[in-house]
Amino acid sequence: MLQIELICDYARHDLAYWEVKRAIQKALQEHGITDADIEKLPVRKFNTIEAAFLVYQTSMTTKRPDPKTTWLFVNVAPRGSKKSAFKNNTGEPLVYAVLKNGVRIVAIYSGYTLSLVREEIVELYDVPIEGAQFRSRDRSPDPFAALVAGDLSVLGEKLNPEDIPVLPEGVLLYTDAPFKNLKVNYRVGEGAVAFLKPGDQVWVKIGNIRKKAYVAGGNFEVPEGVLSFSPGSSGCGRNFLEVFWRGQEAATLYQNPEPGAQVEFGLVMPWYAGWNQLRWPWAKTVREAA
Repeated sequence: MLQIELICDYARHDLAYWEVKRAIQKALQEHGITDADIEKLPVRKFNTIEAAFLVYQTSMTTKRPDPKTTWLFVNVAPRGSKKSAFKNNTGEPLVYAVLKNGVRIVAIYSGYTLSLVREEIVELYDVPIEGAQFRSRDRSPDPFAALVAGDLSVLGEKLNPEDIPVLPEGVLLYTDAPFKNLKVNYRVGEGAVAFLKPGDQVWVKIGNIRKKAYVAGGNFEVPEGVLSFSPGSSGCGRNFLEVFWRGQEAATLYQNPEPGAQVEFGLVMPWYAGWNQLRWPWAKTVREAA
């Protein structure tokens, strides 16, 4: 069965989701396709960083059916690429991308939406569409359905994936619900966090709030009530770090930051960490277990 992930910045129960889903189903039926399973994944308004995380996690996971039957329809369109008026309600372009694993994406080419999969893209094309206020309902479904049916005549100019902006490290990607763990664009063992090891004590700052946390090999390797900076469940083999408050909500602790917030960290000074070792002797066990 065809799997379609509908990633859009509409509220979970908003009428817009129903309208777009029905428009896609109608367009698919007109191309002889009636067996599509369409799942919706909401994104905060105009938030292309949260969209980037969902695009990555849903397209790169191996915990799914054949990726060659998987399509993503992504519409997060701030229309902020220029401050002046868009002629005929055009906005950012629609593009078609094919990933190395066979997953195909039709997305509004805006902000960081495709940034986390830029290294996985083997084909990238413009898909010309006319403008409209509600393009995801009135314009995008028809070329999407044509592409699903194998009609490549709707493709326009070939594009270079290297032109997709790189998403910087240290950016909040996603808050999972209802647990409210904070997923951050730091990859375990890579880049700025490569030197961290289980048992290290760090400070983690998001916005104006700075809290102490322990680096751990997993979220539950710290006692209840302790904040950890540890590998999360997302990232598909190159896992993202999470700020995790065991038994509590890390997002609440940091006053519910939105994806895109800067996440900074640093090692706690050794003398301070040594003093804390007397208060939290389990930290030594965390380090020795690594």
